[in-house]
Amino acid sequence: MRNILVDYAEKRRAKKRGGKERPLSDVVAVAGAPEADLLALHEAMKRLEAIDARQSRVIECRFFAGMSIEETAEALGLSPASVKRDWAMARAWLNRELTA
Repeated sequence: MRNILVDYAEKRRAKKRGGKERPLSDVVAVAGAPEADLLALHEAMKRLEAIDARQSRVIECRFFAGMSIEETAEALGLSPASVKRDWAMARAWLNRELTA
């Protein structure tokens, strides 16, 4: 899902201005993020993955796939407590990266 959203945002950014603006896809609208934010998030996610791949996977499951804590724990083979901890740490790290 992350790659689909990023590809969509990159194509829209690369397209020359002019003509009628097309609305964002339903998926992007549900995510609540304009494409510029999605590209910034994608870049930050690549940096997070280099630091802590597990936290990056938790963000992908929770944000992009819409999984619950329990579903994420099962998918990644972790305990729900570990997912909650990684989710909190990764959100804080991403928040700092995206607001800097």
